[in-house]
Amino acid sequence: MFKEIKEQVDFLELYNFYLGDEFPLKQATSDTIMTEDDVCPWHGGHGSFRIKYVEDDREQQYANCFGHCHFDGPADHIEFVRRTLGLDSAREAAERIIADFKLDIQSGMSVSQKIFFAAAEYYRDAFLLTNRPQPNLQGKTPVQYQIENRGHLESTLNRINIGWTDGGLCAHLLSLGFSQDSIINSGLGHMVKVRGQQTEILIDYFMAGCFIYPHYVQGRPSDFTIKHMPLPGKERKEYRLKNSYRLNNPVFYGMEDLNSGKIAIVEGENDRASLLDAKWDGCVLCCNGQLKNEQLKYIQDKLADREIFTFFDADEAGTKYIEKMWKVAAAGR
Repeated sequence: MFKEIKEQVDFLELYNFYLGDEFPLKQATSDTIMTEDDVCPWHGGHGSFRIKYVEDDREQQYANCFGHCHFDGPADHIEFVRRTLGLDSAREAAERIIADFKLDIQSGMSVSQKIFFAAAEYYRDAFLLTNRPQPNLQGKTPVQYQIENRGHLESTLNRINIGWTDGGLCAHLLSLGFSQDSIINSGLGHMVKVRGQQTEILIDYFMAGCFIYPHYVQGRPSDFTIKHMPLPGKERKEYRLKNSYRLNNPVFYGMEDLNSGKIAIVEGENDRASLLDAKWDGCVLCCNGQLKNEQLKYIQDKLADREIFTFFDADEAGTKYIEKMWKVAAAGR
């Protein structure tokens, strides 16, 4: 749905439909457009709002504010409408565009994709609303731990939509009307035998007491990874959704920001959050540990013309990743 919208609607058509009368545009550079009064239509400040516009490349058509709205990142077609109209989700924005432009696009999505959206929302609510001190977080709530111990900004935590697992996802999904089979087929739930009995029950795939990070591709949650803070005797079971259940080819964590200019590549989720805390001006991709061949190929095939910076740990593994990146760079010359 998101790709089809971009294919059928030019970004300037979109802008002029929703904001053109109130904030007319003028050319700034050959591929940059600004409002006539140089004012940001989102927050009203001057000198910060720009539209990147390459006529024949819809992926190079997006708006950005380098002032007050900077933490929200660049806005492609769908995010532009979501932000401009104050909508809650990318799906709402997409459906609004389809209706306003009378597009012949089916807005439906797979059951697993609907479950992923519901799961990302549930995990996020659990992160924000869990106010009981957690023994594996030094007696702090998830929010307190991320801000006080990890040192992350609240704006960063909002931007990455960090969540918390409390073991109640499957029960929540059942209450929303999803079937047991659908939940199992999404990979977010599985059946386990009750000890000493012949019966089985449905439980969450990810164990309770973990920070969870939804991976987005074109506005859709497509994968989940966790960070586990174990208590003695309770080791982590799984840290990522199994490959067969991932949606929309989430090669990197952080792909929702690929429209940004320069690219940073880091190892882990907290590395990405820390770089966003530091107001990195661009996209931060996370390889989730070892830099994989699939990711190197994606860099070579899709990002060869982009400015890329690496932020790896100063250890043996980090040195190997840097060497791999140099080989990719050399091959692309």
